[in-house]
Amino acid sequence: MGLSVLDKRPDGFHNLSTCIIPIPIYDILEVTLSETFRFVNYGLKVPGINIINKTWKYLTGVFDKIAPVSICLYKNIPMGAGLGGGSSDATFFLKMINDICKLSLSHIELMEIANLIGSDCPFFIENTPSIVTGKGDKLLKVANPFAGKYITLIYPQININTRNAFSFVKHNFSATDYSNILANELLWKNHISNDFEEFVFCEHPHLLDLKNKLYQNNALYASLTGSGSSLYAISEKEIDISWINKAYFVQQRYMG
Repeated sequence: MGLSVLDKRPDGFHNLSTCIIPIPIYDILEVTLSETFRFVNYGLKVPGINIINKTWKYLTGVFDKIAPVSICLYKNIPMGAGLGGGSSDATFFLKMINDICKLSLSHIELMEIANLIGSDCPFFIENTPSIVTGKGDKLLKVANPFAGKYITLIYPQININTRNAFSFVKHNFSATDYSNILANELLWKNHISNDFEEFVFCEHPHLLDLKNKLYQNNALYASLTGSGSSLYAISEKEIDISWINKAYFVQQRYMG
C-alpha cells in the first residue's frame, strides 16, 4: 500500500517506504527430499533459471551437506505484475528447506538470507502486514488496515521491467507517515501514493483510466501494486467487475 522511492544507497539499491499487506491469492509449492534435485512447474510458466533455483544454488553453496530435493510449483500469481509472487515462492522455499533439511536457521539468519535473495523476500519470513523501510529489510508489524474489506486485483497482462522502472522514477525525499494514516481510511486516497505510477501511467495511459474507473465504482482506495503493472482497489463491498477487459487476470477476495 503506497510506495515511496527515497534516496539511492551506496550498494546500488534504493531506500523505500511502503506498507505491504498479504492478500489471499497463492501459488502452491511442494518440496520433498529426493535422490537428485528436480524442479517441476505447472500453471503459469516460469523461466528455467528462476528465483527458486537461485535460492537453491545459494543454499547448496553455503551448506555443503544439504540433501537434494524435488520441487513442484503450481504458479497462479502472474509474474512481472508487482505482486511479489516470485519473492514469496523463494522465501517459503527457504523456510521449507530449513525445516526439511534441519538447517536450524534462526529467525535472524533466515532474514539475512532472504535479504540476499531479494529485497522483497524478508517480508515473507513472517508474512504479516508491515511498514517496510530500508531496501525492504526493516519491518514494523501493523494491524491489517484492509480487514473486513474487499480487494479487487487486476493484472492487465503487461510486464513492467522493475530495473527499468527504477531508472525513471523520481526520488521522493519524504516517507509516508503510515503510523498516523493507516487507521483512517478517509486519508488513504489523498495521503498514500505510489511513486511508480507517474512513469507507468505515462507508458500505459489506459492503466490510469482503469484506476479512475475503480474509484468511480466505489473504491475507497485504488493504486498500482509495487512497480506494476497490476492495480488493486479496496472497497466496503464487492466492486462490479463486468466492465473490466475479459483478457485481464481479475481476482476479488474478502480480506476477513
